[in-house]
Amino acid sequence: MKLGYAQADITPIKPSRLSGYGVERISVGVFDPLMVRVMVFKKDEIDMVFIQTDLIGIDPSIVDLLSSKINITSEKIVICCSHTHSGPIGTIKLPGLESIFGEFDHEYVKYWLEKTVDSYNEACQSFSEVQMGYKQVEITNIGTDRHDGSYGDEKVGVWYFVTSNDHKYVLYNLACHPTVLNSDNLMITADLPYGVVSALKEQVDGVVFINGSAGDISTRYTRNESSFKEVSEKGKLIADLILKAIDDIELEYLTTVKIKKKEFPIELKEIPNLEKIKEAMDKQLELVKKAKQEGQSITQIRVLYSVVEGFNAQLKAVDVLKKLQGLKLSVTYVMLNNTIMIGLPVELFSKLSHDYRLKDQRLHYISYCNGYYMYLTNKKAFEENYYEAGTTIFAKGQGEILMEKIYNYLVDLKW
Repeated sequence: MKLGYAQADITPIKPSRLSGYGVERISVGVFDPLMVRVMVFKKDEIDMVFIQTDLIGIDPSIVDLLSSKINITSEKIVICCSHTHSGPIGTIKLPGLESIFGEFDHEYVKYWLEKTVDSYNEACQSFSEVQMGYKQVEITNIGTDRHDGSYGDEKVGVWYFVTSNDHKYVLYNLACHPTVLNSDNLMITADLPYGVVSALKEQVDGVVFINGSAGDISTRYTRNESSFKEVSEKGKLIADLILKAIDDIELEYLTTVKIKKKEFPIELKEIPNLEKIKEAMDKQLELVKKAKQEGQSITQIRVLYSVVEGFNAQLKAVDVLKKLQGLKLSVTYVMLNNTIMIGLPVELFSKLSHDYRLKDQRLHYISYCNGYYMYLTNKKAFEENYYEAGTTIFAKGQGEILMEKIYNYLVDLKW
């Protein structure tokens, strides 16, 4: 098996409205470049095009647009987004949620496609025989459950590639909202993943971050402050773990690259009663007001206010629910030697994937993969009235149902 790799700067060339947080922020500069990183795997023909990009998410139509430009079937393409909240809006089409994700920006998407196509072509000029090693390591003090600070997904998967011409690449799977920086930040940045890239730049030629089951995991309870200094320190902690894993990895030739996509139907929420939502939101605002009067911590107030944000998102999501009736989620299965990744076009809760990862130690999940339809939550999120349950377009219990179907299909694949 051969591997080709290339990367390109996809930073907007003019000031941009930044994604995430639901507030309007216009960039005032660039702290670090946003990137697209392209890994092309080939035996006799192209087996897979694996792309990581520093965007909050992409619309599924972008996969098809890229497919037509590089003349590779979309069934062989994987596009994973880091989910930075300090990159451009306009790469997601969700009617009614333009206040969060913006109108679809055809100009920027065209620019992103040009950069990605150039990287694909460059990668195809650099094919070389490749060996790969893999190790899973424990991690602490990075991401925890963002509602109560309890455990998150505390395992990091590390894939290490060494080509016959001695190029070295790392791909790592970590479940965490990469948001050390909060909504006060106005600099374009990849945020937490940049801290890792910066710490590893002397050791490897490319660092590819694929986000895991990050829907309920963030640095909210582990960061000391929202600053670039903290980005650097958290990034170095992750990088040190990756380097330690590499030291223990035994390389073998990459012989197996498989990719399979499967569509799964999923039930959406009923169209909401707007008056009831407004009433519930007013009650929650009273709780926030009371918490402030009692002098509760900023974190406690933020958790309470996130429920308000959830109600507000429900009010805006009516158009989405109407538009997406009959939705089927395209799920991507990838096998590299004896390791498996499953990519979903959602923000997947770690509480949904945890038991399946215990069942099969080869298994890693990817959020923000080949599309974006917001949160896929567990039942508890609804029962606790979490922000994500208010925001999700999926009906209560659909997370558990879908994850079982996804795993059973993997079993049927006999990988």
